[in-house]
Amino acid sequence: LTAGMARHSCKACNYHLCSECATTRSREMLNEEISLTIYRASQPGLLPGMGQEEDTLEVRVPRGATVAILKQNLAELYGLPAFVQALRRDVDSPFMTDSEQLCCDDGDVLCLTTMGGGLDGLLSGLGLPSDPGKSIFDALIAATNRVSEALNAEHTLVVVLPARGGRTERRCKLVVVASARVQEVLEMAKLELDLEDDVQAQVEFAGEVLPLYLPLHVLGLQSGDTLLLRIPETTTGRSSL
Repeated sequence: LTAGMARHSCKACNYHLCSECATTRSREMLNEEISLTIYRASQPGLLPGMGQEEDTLEVRVPRGATVAILKQNLAELYGLPAFVQALRRDVDSPFMTDSEQLCCDDGDVLCLTTMGGGLDGLLSGLGLPSDPGKSIFDALIAATNRVSEALNAEHTLVVVLPARGGRTERRCKLVVVASARVQEVLEMAKLELDLEDDVQAQVEFAGEVLPLYLPLHVLGLQSGDTLLLRIPETTTGRSSL
């Protein structure tokens, strides 16, 4: 320090530093580990005997850590998944977000709420709306929309009727939705390949006979897949058999 320079002082640490040294010291302090006590109040369970008794958890984190880092340490030490943890500075303060800096000193106490009690707090800690009805409803709507989109997705399949005897190979392309059953694919293929309705046939994929009652999405079929139509030797059809 020289005359005219800005001085950064800390009575507790007995430091008097210039700006550059103060910045360096600040970084060092943020990386120093501190001990925190996490208070978890008793919480009722969904069923008798499943509640949480009052307890305290001890954990060490860097002074400059975020709430997300603290949750990760608690998960590793005590087996509490981060997504069930909601933290706040005291019982009356709002819940902290994962990106929030802890801004704690050694020996400070924070309050923890976990799954099984305080649903509003848990949702806030996860960054979700505090109204559980709205958040659950929105999640159900989104999930329903995703399922509907998947089931109504269109796939283009190639169906091949192999050559046999004097019959040449035949093939056709079918556009079907993912929720269509194998039986429906078979009926469409018979029509396209000019086969009688009463012709008994099997649909094969990758060497396996597909159950007629299963939908395509359950079997994992996608656009571009090729299916084989197998007709038993004793079966006769129109025009080509």
